[in-house]
Amino acid sequence: MTRIIAHRGLGFVACENSLSAIRRALERPGLGLEMDLHLTADGEVVIVHDHHLARGGPLVEGTNLATLRGHLTDDERRGGQLPTLDDVLDLWTPKAEGRTLMLEMKTSPEYEETRTDPGPLALAIARILDRRPLRAGVIVKAFDWRGLPPFAALTPWVERFHLTFPTSPIPRVLPDPVARMLRRVWEDTAIWGGDHAPAGPDDVPAAIRAAGGAGWSAYHLDLNEATVSRARRHGLQVAAWTVNAAVDMERLRALDIDFLVTDHWDLALRETTT
Repeated sequence: MTRIIAHRGLGFVACENSLSAIRRALERPGLGLEMDLHLTADGEVVIVHDHHLARGGPLVEGTNLATLRGHLTDDERRGGQLPTLDDVLDLWTPKAEGRTLMLEMKTSPEYEETRTDPGPLALAIARILDRRPLRAGVIVKAFDWRGLPPFAALTPWVERFHLTFPTSPIPRVLPDPVARMLRRVWEDTAIWGGDHAPAGPDDVPAAIRAAGGAGWSAYHLDLNEATVSRARRHGLQVAAWTVNAAVDMERLRALDIDFLVTDHWDLALRETTT
């Protein structure tokens, strides 16, 4: 059965990646959450999607937590935006049974200005998780595969999913820098693949298995009968991001993928129960 994962912490219901959104998600039985993790300058693991705060705010990785929170509006503070991972786990842990928590490490190897060593963030996340009673239902994923090995040593119970950049056409006009970036990351997979960089898109499942990964998190249009079968032959779970149209949800459900990450969790829940 395909599990539904609310993208950016139920962002269409409340402020994305916020404590108010997580509380709302926990009202829905079985609904999983996906959220994005950064490491602040003072070593705090925080939940926020972009590298810079909104409205021209500072770079998250280069700023301490108190200063970052000083850039929030009153409404954002009341909603619990920019929480730490510990804040999230305080809410999540008592109701975690039967749910999936996907934690995306937001180091970005595709752009020079955001290409940072993923090791410190990985170690900080692993140490936080190791202090918790959770022993199932947590997935850590990353586009920068170099950050995933530390979890095997510190938190072997955490499943590691390897994210991949799109190879199928994205159904909208992309800015030239983004289009060039997508071409470049597949021309030089060592930028993000580390010791197990795939030779190309067809080699992704084998490379993930060689790296000890449990799953492949792919752009949803890259998943079809052939690519899902290839993943299954290598013993991998399959997740699709970010799936917002009913027709795509139906297609992926027919492929029997494991996880569907979506902004429209309400539509996805209806699609998977009809």
